[in-house]
This record gives sequence, structure tokens and C-alpha cells, in this order.
Amino acid sequence: MKFSPITSVDFERSLSLYKHIILSDRRTHMTPEHMEQYILKELKTSKTKIKQFTKVNEKVMHASYLISLRIAKAGKPHTIGENLVLPAIKDAVGVMFGDKSSKDVEMIPLSNDTVERRINEMSQWTEDELIQRVRKSSFFSLQLDESTDVQGLCQLLVFIRYIWNNGPHEDMLFCEPIIRGTQGADIFAVHDKIKGFMKKLTLWQRNIEKQNYDCFETFQIFITENDIKVADDIISHISLHLISLKDNFNFYLLEEMKKYEQNSWVVNPFQKSISTGISTKADEELIDLSENSSLKLQFSRNNLKMKMFPINQLLATNTTRVQRTRITRCDKNAAKKQVKNPILLTKTKVIRPTWIKGNFTQNESVIKFKTEFPMPHELKNLETTKDFFNYFFDDCLLSIITEQTKLYSTQVDPSKPITLSKTELQRFLGILIMMSVNHVSNSRSYWSDNLGNIPIKNYLSPNHEDRDRPFKIRTIVDLLKAKFSSVPFDEFLALDEQLCPTKVLKGYAYNFEIYTGNENNFVERQQMLEPDLGATGNVVVRLSRVIPRNEHHKLYFDNYYTSIPVMVYLEKLGIHTIGTFRRNRFPDIALMPEKDMLKKPRGTYDECLTVVDGVPITTVSWKDNKIVNVTSTFIGALEPTIVRRYDKKQQKKRRR
Repeated sequence: MKFSPITSVDFERSLSLYKHIILSDRRTHMTPEHMEQYILKELKTSKTKIKQFTKVNEKVMHASYLISLRIAKAGKPHTIGENLVLPAIKDAVGVMFGDKSSKDVEMIPLSNDTVERRINEMSQWTEDELIQRVRKSSFFSLQLDESTDVQGLCQLLVFIRYIWNNGPHEDMLFCEPIIRGTQGADIFAVHDKIKGFMKKLTLWQRNIEKQNYDCFETFQIFITENDIKVADDIISHISLHLISLKDNFNFYLLEEMKKYEQNSWVVNPFQKSISTGISTKADEELIDLSENSSLKLQFSRNNLKMKMFPINQLLATNTTRVQRTRITRCDKNAAKKQVKNPILLTKTKVIRPTWIKGNFTQNESVIKFKTEFPMPHELKNLETTKDFFNYFFDDCLLSIITEQTKLYSTQVDPSKPITLSKTELQRFLGILIMMSVNHVSNSRSYWSDNLGNIPIKNYLSPNHEDRDRPFKIRTIVDLLKAKFSSVPFDEFLALDEQLCPTKVLKGYAYNFEIYTGNENNFVERQQMLEPDLGATGNVVVRLSRVIPRNEHHKLYFDNYYTSIPVMVYLEKLGIHTIGTFRRNRFPDIALMPEKDMLKKPRGTYDECLTVVDGVPITTVSWKDNKIVNVTSTFIGALEPTIVRRYDKKQQKKRRR
């Protein structure tokens, strides 16, 4: 099947040609004397044109294309041809055949731009060859499919089958990313656009016959500026073009549009006459759904909210069009940039629970820690500190670090690749551990005569050229995290942030996350079916993935991470939470104002309760040296007790 539908591009090209003939060709309005002077002037200026030609050896050109093809197949950067491939070929040829042949190799063009141009040319040749084969084929068919690449992005694949050399052939026509969604609503939206465009064709034809050219803005501007009256045959030609375009749409898309009309119940199940076409039982369920008054009312409200923004924007656009006389293409692009996405204008819903005064108590069976995990046998056999370290940094991890380090050094400077063994890496890690225990004023002091450390001075030179540099550590981090989370979890867990060079926390880390500013990944969150709880809330969700569910672990964190949505989400997973909080994150809270509590004696506290989505939450405000606000989903305020505290006024401890 071959077809080439008429598009509006042909009309625009004809219009541009007509404009060029009328305005640009001055010779149509010249007298014979002026015509002779004009031709002589053109002949004089044409003599000054200079043409440049470049001669390249055919074999050199062939080699350039072959190397560019290998670079494209390997998926390497284009700069590798000039930085690595060409010097390597030059060295090999120089050793095998002498310096003269080595100089001939230098003639191969392999710069970044050249390799890119070669790859683009070969790609275009391949595409042209495929199109020529398809055109010569009596029949061809297309197959569309979607796939997901390594980055999780949806790609549209189009395969084509055709006849070549008396046999069927199959090739990939193109692969493009799918920017829009592929859900049912997106598919119906495409059908709506096609249906709307077909109605626009009828409107344009009717307006053209009435000599109303607003639908073709460029054409309207052209005839207005040049005061041209459009002939009847041109109007007839445009009208026939629009009719032909509509007929082509009907020919190729009429069956699809009929299927769309039959399945319109997917978008709006509350129509008068509906049928699924699947089975009688499905039709009965659809009828029950369409007669549900509450769902129908909610459906109508949602449609009204979705339509409000486009209608207001349309009214504003129409008002602006009446006032303006002409807008250039640059102005249109600037106006498009100023239009904000209506989805981004929606704000996150603020949870405003109802708080009541009272004391929070939780059933012991609900918060009792269920499982006491036994220590694995391989961990029990760890006797020394070295054994414990080797459990995490095993031979597999050390091999990965060694290989990635050598690979990185080759990529940075292929002429000076470093040689690193597993033993040298173990020495380097041992030096890092020793430096963390034996502190000196600065790093250079480890190699000084007075404060220097002998093992460090013997195994690592301060000016070592092959020193380790952090690069591609994601594999190492993932392996360490897997090892850390293999240890059984304690009942009480804590979550906090730290700066490694300035702060050290005591305890065992079951999970950790290195901050790079790119952790809040939308695609990953969708795959894990996790809600968007904000930047700090998503940190809690990610780090708590390794915590066993419904084992009643207790998780502690500070006010930087505490929020009602985070507590509700973790409680539904069987993870109880407690932490300090900021009052501005808990709207309409019924606690005593902080100004009033500061006037109370030390030890005064106030408590209030609420229930959010079936999860009970308590908040306690307690006066110590300052006001302390604590919230929890498993424990409330306990009975106050008397303790001995230091009193600044009396300069001694006393009972309070």
C-alpha cells in the first residue's frame, strides 16, 4: 500500500513561490534599457565568486568512514577517534612498517566534527536506501510497538516488512521516544484531536468560500500587506485541496474513528445508550455504574474543573486577538514561554485534622515487636576487626574497585594508564582507616619526619602519580548497602543526616544515601508505587524501604523529616514513628501556644490527639529549657516523675 496525502505544506510552498515571483523578480517591471544594465551588473558580480575544492585520498576517506562506523556501533564518544584510535593506529603502524607509513596514517580525518558528520551521512544513506527499497516493493506493511530502554523511558519502535530480491525483508524504520503518555486517556485524546481537525477542515473550507482567510494567518497577512485580491480559481483550488485532505483522512481513519465511537464509554460511562461489546455481564456492570448518582455527580465536577482553565485561557486569547493587528513569529514564541502549565498551578492539599485534648494510649499488642531475628552464622564467626571489615569489603567488591579505577585512568589519559592490584588497594584502604584513627593537624603531616607514620610513608608516596580518585562508585555503594541491610534489624531505629568530615554518629547503619541533589527520582518513585511526600518526606520513604513491614519497628527522626503524611504512610506499613516537629507543619493544632507555655514552670506539658486516614496521632508540647514538641503514632505523654536537674541560679542540682 502506497499513499501520499496532500498536506497544507504544499499550499504554503506555492504561496511562497508566488510571493517571490511578484515581489523579488524586479525584471518583470523593467524597461529594456534597465534590463540591459541589470544583466551587465549581474555578470560583473558573478566573476568575483570563488569555489573551493579539497582533494582527499580515496583510501584515507574509506578508512575514515570504517572507523566512524565502528565508533558508532560501539557507542563511544566521537572524540575517541582523534584521542585514542588514531594514536593507537599510528603507534602500531610505526612499529610494524616504519615512520613513513605512520605519517600516512595521520592523513585519516577523525576529528570530533568529522566523525559526527560521517555517522550522520552513513545514517542518511541507510535511511535513503531503505526508502528506495520500500518504494520499489509492490507491498509493504508497518508494525508499531513500544519498549522501555535502560533508563526506563518509553520508546516507540516501527518495523517495516517489504519485498526485496523476490523475498520478504524486515528492517527497523525508526525509534523515537514517546513524550506523551500511552494510557487509555492519552489514546482517546489523540482520537479527539483527529476528530477536531477533521471538523476544522470543514470550517476552513466554508470560510475560504466566503473569502474569509483568518484560518491561514500567513496568507491573510500577505494579501493584506500587498492589497491583493484573490482570484476565484485560487479559491477553488484551496477549497479542493481541503476537500481532498478531508477525504484522505476519512479513507485512512474512518474505521478507527468508528471503533472510537463504539468504545467512548471508556471515557464517559454515563451516556444514554452504551454498550461494551464484550459480554452481557460487562454491559450489565456498565449499566449499574452509569446509574450511580454519586459517581455521576463526582464525574461532572471533575470535568468542570478540568475545563475551567482551557475556557478561561481561550477567552483571554480571543480578547487579545481582537486588540492586536499583527504578531511576529518571535512574539508568538515569547507568548508561549509565558503560558504556565495548568498542572503546575495546583498546590499540594494541606491536611487539616481535628485535634482534641486527651492522653494517648496504644494497645501493647499493636506495638509489640514481633520477631527477634537470629544472627546469621557467617556473622557469628567474625572474631577480629579485620574479619568484620573483610565481610563488607570482600574480594568481589575489591575487584570491582580495582577494575573501575584502571578503566577510569585509561579514559582520562590513555597514554598513562595506571596499574593497580588488589593488594595495593587493600593497603590504601588500610591507610585510610589508620588516618581516621591517628589524627594529625593536616594530611601532609603523615609524611613528616616528626609526626609521620612509618607504614603510611613506606606504602604511599605523597606525590604518587597513580593515586585513587572517586569515580563511578554507584556499584560499590549498592554492594555495601546490600551488606549493611543483611544484618537483622533492631526494634528501635533512627534516621538522621550527617556531614562525614565534620560529624560522626555512633551506631550501626542499616541503610544510607549519599546526597547528590538528584535522589528525588519521579520514575523510580512510580515504579516503587510510592507517594510524593515532599523532598524531606521522600528521603524517609527511600531509606525505610529496607525495614521489614508489619513487624512494629519504631522509627525516630527529628523535625526536619517529621510531617503528618510521612507518619500516616509509615504507620500503614506497620512502622511506628516518633519525632520532634515544627508547629507550622501541623495546622490548627490544639496545643497551648508557646508564648503561654513559656510563662509556665519547667515540666509543664500539654497533649492533643487526632486521627488522619484511620491513623491515630498524638502531639505533646513540653517545657524544658526550651519548648519541646514531640509527635508519635504509638506512644503519648507518660506520668511525670521527679528528677535531679542542674539549676543555673543556685549553681547546683536540685529535685524537680
